Amino acid sequence: MKKILPFALILAPLLFVSCEKEDPDPEEETNRAYVMIQNFMLGEESIQWVIGGVEMEGTQSYGIPINGYKDLETTSQDILFVAQNASGTTALDSITLTMENGKYYLVALVGDDSGDTTIVRTLEGLTSASGMVEAQFIHGSPGAEPIDVYLGGTDPEDRAISDLAFGHLSDAVLVEGYNIRYSLIIADHADSYEESDKQLEYLLSDQILDNHSYLFILGHEDYSPDSDLAVWLYDLPIE
Repeated sequence: MKKILPFALILAPLLFVSCEKEDPDPEEETNRAYVMIQNFMLGEESIQWVIGGVEMEGTQSYGIPINGYKDLETTSQDILFVAQNASGTTALDSITLTMENGKYYLVALVGDDSGDTTIVRTLEGLTSASGMVEAQFIHGSPGAEPIDVYLGGTDPEDRAISDLAFGHLSDAVLVEGYNIRYSLIIADHADSYEESDKQLEYLLSDQILDNHSYLFILGHEDYSPDSDLAVWLYDLPIE
């Protein structure tokens, strides 16, 4: 039976923020890169980011993305991203990202107190052909087995993603819009689909639009490690 989307699989609200201490002079030419930041760290109610030495105002809750920008000193600059606990007393992970003017990046922290990883990818160049939908998937549940993703059915040709392990981001796949709206199934990886391998199934009829690009993250309903598995859905920029 198909599962109508729970609260976790939504086009989540976006917070758009500057990663700067102060706004630049509007008359000066600015080199600027853009970033979507994701927090899927279990066991932490929220986290604090320090980006390029600047502590961002406020904390980030589990599953709530931040869309922001970073002004660069030149057309390309190495920027250090540090994820801390909410009080700023413990660093959870860090990564240096080479950011370029005009480009859009994804930074996603996934894991729990037994281990975590930060996923980064340049999102520039994502395009969707007419009538198609582009999708990428992150496996963000440290306790779950590697997964297969089926779109539109469970036949071999419907398997869009195979053997995606925790802490990894899939390549983008381009699919017919009606297929992904009809059915999205997350299953434990296997040579062929078995009903017993199914973990989650969603009907996406009202959430997915043609000619759009989406990020799906397998995580949990909230930051508690004991909460149920859930898929979170986010709209990505289209060039």
